[in-house]
Amino acid sequence: WYGGWAKRVGELQAGAYGVQYKNKNISIVRPANVYGRYDNFDPTNAMVIPSLIRKAHENKVLEVWGDGTPIRDFIHAKDVARGMIFAVENKITEPINLGSGDGVQIKTIAETIAKKFGNDIKWITDAPSGDARRVFDMTRAKSYGFELTTSIEEGIQDTIDWFLENKDIIDLRFNAFKGDR
Repeated sequence: WYGGWAKRVGELQAGAYGVQYKNKNISIVRPANVYGRYDNFDPTNAMVIPSLIRKAHENKVLEVWGDGTPIRDFIHAKDVARGMIFAVENKITEPINLGSGDGVQIKTIAETIAKKFGNDIKWITDAPSGDARRVFDMTRAKSYGFELTTSIEEGIQDTIDWFLENKDIIDLRFNAFKGDR
């Protein structure tokens, strides 16, 4: 809830900047659930994909809240960066959503990650699952010609590879800031 308001305030600030400086070339992108390299893999407050990657790496059984049926929209960080550059280069001055527009079940995400690590999955069905479906409307972005280039499978593999290559640094960073909580 607060995250949504923070994003909206940022959009209003960008609009105010445009009015103040008489600049109509303000691009606003609204990315879906972003994941990828350099993500936050902190087990206490990470988003779904990095959280599941870390849990799968550290445990033989991957515990996942809910039954896996909720559908969410994900976008790899590389596509977010491409989308931002695309919006600026094409002088898009109305907000555009960046996501798949289709979404994917949490069950598919969990199974993809578990398979990469050879994990079994335990569904914690008495834990909250959240809304049944949260998917972005990509009509406007597609009307300008923007399309994703990274599939969910490719993006998860890229994120896992980066995590495994950088796990020691991630752990050092996490342990260094653990006392700040």
